[in-house]
Amino acid sequence: DEYLTLYNFEKAIEEKNSKNKFIKKIKKMSKAAFKGQDAKTIYAKWKYSVVWITNPVNYIKGDEIISGNIGTGSLIDNNGLILTNWHVIENANQVYVYPFPKDPSKGLQMDKATKAERFLARVVAKNKKTDLALVQVTGISKRIPPISLGVNDEVQPGEKVFAIGHPDLYGWDISPGTVRGIMPQEPWNYGPAPKEGEEYDHEATLLRTSATIEGGSSG
Repeated sequence: DEYLTLYNFEKAIEEKNSKNKFIKKIKKMSKAAFKGQDAKTIYAKWKYSVVWITNPVNYIKGDEIISGNIGTGSLIDNNGLILTNWHVIENANQVYVYPFPKDPSKGLQMDKATKAERFLARVVAKNKKTDLALVQVTGISKRIPPISLGVNDEVQPGEKVFAIGHPDLYGWDISPGTVRGIMPQEPWNYGPAPKEGEEYDHEATLLRTSATIEGGSSG
């Protein structure tokens, strides 16, 4: 399997080595899964391919104890490989993954959805600069269709977009919008801007959209 080079969990994951592997794998997935479909069709088919991720690792920043992040992930192959953001899995070697509940009638809020089926996933690749990460989970249903990804060069302002995530601790929420613009190699920080002489934490080509993306939808 071509992803086996990412699965050596026993060794430390070095960001400088992960970057090239990460980008190489993603570029192979060139056909966007959602393109040309409406919101109802997208949600019905792809909600199962979107997972909830919780990071159990707390860390100390200054005088503060910061709780582990929560976010969203997308299943991108049949071997349990999930794409998410680096800041969702920050400081963790393992995270918890929750698939779409088998009985959604019990509620999709975090306190209900996270009491359902749960899997432990390993962080297998990460790149802080681009704010991307891959986690791998075993045991998740093979019947869940993996999401194929598009490439930035094919995206045009004005195209429809849909975000599926977990905003404000409510799971599997879909938000429609349009591509407002493309920001090539945009630097950013999630916290304060860097001081003089310092670099931004992250840099990547970003898509500006009007789709609502709130806390819990990262990934």
